[in-house]
Amino acid sequence: LLCEKYYYRGQALGGLREHLSCEDNLDHAAIIMACIMLSWGASSSEEFFQTVQGIFMILNREDVIPSRSDVVDLFLPVADDWQMARWCGNRSQLLDSALQSVTSLIKFVREKPTLLLAAKELKNFLINMRRLDVGRLTEPAQSKALFPARSWLPWLHALLGHMQDNDPFIVPFFANYEMVQMAHAIVLPRTRHLLALRRRALAIQWAGAKLGHGFAACNVHTSDVMQGPLLMANTYLASLDDNPTICIVG
Repeated sequence: LLCEKYYYRGQALGGLREHLSCEDNLDHAAIIMACIMLSWGASSSEEFFQTVQGIFMILNREDVIPSRSDVVDLFLPVADDWQMARWCGNRSQLLDSALQSVTSLIKFVREKPTLLLAAKELKNFLINMRRLDVGRLTEPAQSKALFPARSWLPWLHALLGHMQDNDPFIVPFFANYEMVQMAHAIVLPRTRHLLALRRRALAIQWAGAKLGHGFAACNVHTSDVMQGPLLMANTYLASLDDNPTICIVG
């Protein structure tokens, strides 16, 4: 595994060097993917911060929109400060609702060991993230605070079995996963370039539509599990609208 890690790290670095050598015709998607791969393998918060700077650099270029690819499109548009302020104006409500939904998720999947372990980790991460004092964190420190998220990777692959079996529990679970990822931007607004917020919000809305009237398990209904994710997604998408009509999921 260690050899594989260094092999792919070398591949990413080689590709990054190649694409950066031609500044007049940068392959935006290739640079973003290389930076993402390197950030996953970062061994420290400082290394993580340095690798994600490549993503910020690409998304801030004036020519990135006309030449956008599917990969670049995942991250665009990036909300500006005014839009973020509108969305984060409901910070306490959004984070409280998120925590309630993750707590409901834990009860909902308690007979699914793999999902239960992952749901508990999501809750712990959300609780620890809420304790961060963003007022004392500079922009580099906010990006570095995302570094522990890489610890989620070991259990993400374990969920493939649930996905391949079309397990209905996987849809509300991943809606909560996307919600927790979006919550980063509420607590750490300077990380919003990295989080593909619009795509995550759309994925949550898709999950809500997919579930329809939903179902119950362990005396918990999917409507309880989805309340936080839908609130997070709907309010974010409304903040991008020039004339927003914010949908509060009750």
